[in-house]
Amino acid sequence: MKNRVKRYVSKLIFFKELPERLKKELYIVGGLFPALYYHKPINDIDLIVKDVKKFRRELSKYFKRDFHLISDNRGNEVLKFVFSKTHFDITQILENIEKDAARRDFTINSVYYSFAEDTMLDPLDGMDDIKTKLLRMCSPEFLQLDPIRFLRAFRLETFYDLKIESRTQKTINSFSMERLMEMPKERLYYEMKKIFNINPSFNIIEDLEKRGVISSIIKPLSLLERDIEQNKYHSFDIYTHSLLVYKWIEHYEKEYDYYNNSFILKLSGLLHDIGKEKTRTMNEKGEYHFYGHEKVSFLEVEEFLKSEPLSKKEKRLLLSLIKDHMDLAYLKFNNNITNRSLRKFNDRTHGSIMEHIILFLGDGAAAHDKRDRGQEDFVKRFLLKLDEFKRMVNKKKKRILSGEDLMEIGYKSGVALGKMLKKINELYLEGKICSKKEALEYAKKILKNN
Repeated sequence: MKNRVKRYVSKLIFFKELPERLKKELYIVGGLFPALYYHKPINDIDLIVKDVKKFRRELSKYFKRDFHLISDNRGNEVLKFVFSKTHFDITQILENIEKDAARRDFTINSVYYSFAEDTMLDPLDGMDDIKTKLLRMCSPEFLQLDPIRFLRAFRLETFYDLKIESRTQKTINSFSMERLMEMPKERLYYEMKKIFNINPSFNIIEDLEKRGVISSIIKPLSLLERDIEQNKYHSFDIYTHSLLVYKWIEHYEKEYDYYNNSFILKLSGLLHDIGKEKTRTMNEKGEYHFYGHEKVSFLEVEEFLKSEPLSKKEKRLLLSLIKDHMDLAYLKFNNNITNRSLRKFNDRTHGSIMEHIILFLGDGAAAHDKRDRGQEDFVKRFLLKLDEFKRMVNKKKKRILSGEDLMEIGYKSGVALGKMLKKINELYLEGKICSKKEALEYAKKILKNN
């Protein structure tokens, strides 16, 4: 294992550029060891040092950039930074390695490598637990000290396919949900994102939701009443359906080999039908309808996101998925995939076409908790036509008319001219205008009528 660790870190630019005298002050600890052993992707490196403040000063001086210390929720000072796309966390050793190991969460994360001594240190037999796939707490005191570790236990169990040791399981079961909700939202979401990004993680979501965790963090989900009947197109109530969409999104992520925005995509599955409760109506035949529920869902989630620690990009994608999640369903129902509908869909999704398609497929399969072959066949046809449309657009990249052409027939420079150019280009892409002559005739007709 030591050689595997050395080979890995030797490839990282930070360690290549770090002076030997500074490198020898460091110990590697934490998730690198199980990740390397189980051949899992590695996104961050945890390090410890005897004097973190002194090390920060030396680091800033050598690299000629600022490295900032921040305090975590337990009062520890952490040096956090990104170096060539790798995330680093450097903390201070707690007196000695034995005491430092005891304060950590699980033994699989309590293995150390010393650069100075070129040796592995394993005071709690963490490597044995890694090899036997056992998740064991380092100590009950330190596990209970940080409620976020409760979430982490579920993630590590699934991610590494581990068995939780009995005493550790009892400690996890005794965690207070109230204490978990007192944690900073940033830390909750950081751990939740890691869970959502595992595929499959539906079993974790189910287990956590039985304890009320998911609904407590994602507040709109907690507002859904249980057992609200839908219609003949759904076998489950709104709440159960929303959870099942998460499950089927994972299925289609694998089928389409998609993992770019997994957290947001699965979150959209949980929240896309939040507005159904407020829009439920019954017709004269006793059938339920939810007209416009996607708009209400959008507004509910938009309000919720105002206080949530997501990036602007993440919020935009989530709201787009929720607002437009019925678009493909309407196209399928009308069975009319035109160049106009393809252009509008392509413009609205802003590069997130696969996210919308996977949500659509997951939503359909979750209706009865089985694959919807009709929707799958529709998506195949839709993607083929969308590909043809994009190829046609690439051939027609040059505008069929210019502003000068419109000014020659009477248009004045300004907003109206810009709108007409846009409209003509849309009709050109949709195949309704095929030549410059037709474009000028259309523009003259509109000008005359106005």
